[in-house]
Amino acid sequence: MSRQQFVRHCIAVGVTIFLVILLSSCSGQQNKQSPTPVEPAQPSEAAPVQDVGDQPSGQPSPSLGRTVEIDAVARNYEFVPDVIRVKQGDTVVLHMTAEDDGAGSGHGVSIPALGVDITLRKGKTEDIMFVAKYKGEFPFSCSVFCGSGHGSMKGKLIVE
Repeated sequence: MSRQQFVRHCIAVGVTIFLVILLSSCSGQQNKQSPTPVEPAQPSEAAPVQDVGDQPSGQPSPSLGRTVEIDAVARNYEFVPDVIRVKQGDTVVLHMTAEDDGAGSGHGVSIPALGVDITLRKGKTEDIMFVAKYKGEFPFSCSVFCGSGHGSMKGKLIVE
């Protein structure tokens, strides 16, 4: 085998390996669903209504319930309240306010079941609105690094 044939052979093998890796990574991402993003709130309006849980853990509510407004605070490694209870079918408006600025970058609130990931700034209130369509427990957490206690800044939405 000449040097030129050897170089061509190495290039062909390299291209083949690259294509196999590329195709296998693309096929693995076909089955993943990205969460539904929450659109920014319009002035004097809450964020759009979202259904709790893209993948139901219970039966959907046959009819809508009441509207529940909840004031919540993000501060120094905690959410207050850290457990939020609502009834299936309720329309929930969560008024989330950051009392401090974390480690200088603020706080955030992430509710994966809702596709919510919002940055909170000190003294500002963000409204998160959704319908509690499915029963279950849905964790939420701070999504902006806020210091040494960041990992413990968690809460739970319970839909009964």
